Amino acid sequence: MKHIVKNNNQKTQSLFERWQRREGWNAKESDNKAQKLKQKIKNLLLTEQGEICCYCEERITRDNSHIEHLHPKGIPEFAHLISSYENLLCSCNSDQSCGKKKDNNIIPISPLDENCEDLFAYLDNGKIKGENQDAHDTIQILNLDSEHFNSARKMIIDTFITNIDKLSLSEFDEWTTNYLAQKPFARFWTTVKQASERYRPFYE
Repeated sequence: MKHIVKNNNQKTQSLFERWQRREGWNAKESDNKAQKLKQKIKNLLLTEQGEICCYCEERITRDNSHIEHLHPKGIPEFAHLISSYENLLCSCNSDQSCGKKKDNNIIPISPLDENCEDLFAYLDNGKIKGENQDAHDTIQILNLDSEHFNSARKMIIDTFITNIDKLSLSEFDEWTTNYLAQKPFARFWTTVKQASERYRPFYE
């Protein structure tokens, strides 16, 4: 889970204020102006996240993602956050994981938590491990330890092993630095970050 930094600047505030004046999330489908504002908000959220899912870090686009309510909109106590910028993220559309799997559950660890990246470990076999009970529960709720994710993460981790004899330390550092710095973000960004730190000594 990559830490997401919300960019609540004047332009963002203005966009959300205009959307909220048209009833925000509860605007009618026939309200074209409200729907256009909603699409602008989705684009903003995608850019803010570097076009990776807020939970699994798979690459997402406008067409294979949805606006995700961090605090579920189906729980009455969070109704006041239904159109709140701080409560909106972008999630992939998988029925088996992430936002759709979370549904009306509350996850103990959020991608908005500054230390969230340190609470999940990505092992050499691609599996994800929670460093405490909250992280473990978050993995279970979002189904982040599925075979699909494990296999995809392992393929990325394996590149570090295959390149050990091919790259010098300076080449390795340049490769990983460029990989992590590119925008949109590379898929499974945190997996790459941890693997690069773990395997760096082998390139020295």
